[in-house]
Amino acid sequence: LDADDEWQPQYLEKQLDILLRNPSLVWTTGNLTNCLCKEQQQGPLHSEQFLDKHLGSKDFFENFFKAFPKGLMGWTTTFIIKRDALIEAGPFREGEQRYEDTDMFLRIAYRHPQIGYLRAPLAVHHLDVEGSITKRYRHIDLLYAMIDRHMELSKRFGKEREFRICARWMLQSTMRSMLFEARANDIRHILSRF
Repeated sequence: LDADDEWQPQYLEKQLDILLRNPSLVWTTGNLTNCLCKEQQQGPLHSEQFLDKHLGSKDFFENFFKAFPKGLMGWTTTFIIKRDALIEAGPFREGEQRYEDTDMFLRIAYRHPQIGYLRAPLAVHHLDVEGSITKRYRHIDLLYAMIDRHMELSKRFGKEREFRICARWMLQSTMRSMLFEARANDIRHILSRF
């Protein structure tokens, strides 16, 4: 649970219910509420209609790599991962300043691509908290290092094509956010490197 997040009531029960209904799953995640609490504005990250379009009647995605570029990769606070799957993939890499969660989720997905997904928000993400890691560590080399590492790792698991699509989505969404932060030099660097 990140310092700028909070769990909703029955968080664990709802997550465990998906795992129990789908015994082949080793992990699950779900929607969350984004909150600009100082401005008294909040709402779900993904609408019910958007989730219906991508999940249909299921409560899991067949392939994490297809959900990821739709922005449905989950949020660190909303994951439950069975211990065996976590041990198999390995925990967060020590010393990482950023993207340690994405790195770990990809390592799990190479081995277990199916992932449960709960439509109702499981947690609240407070967007107006100062000093978060995301805001503190914005250097583009951190993203490059993670992408480079997974270009190699995805080849070993025969998932290079799937990962490339995810990497493209990460880079595009990073550049979109940089537009609002007036980081044109970083955008140019991404475009020239990739």
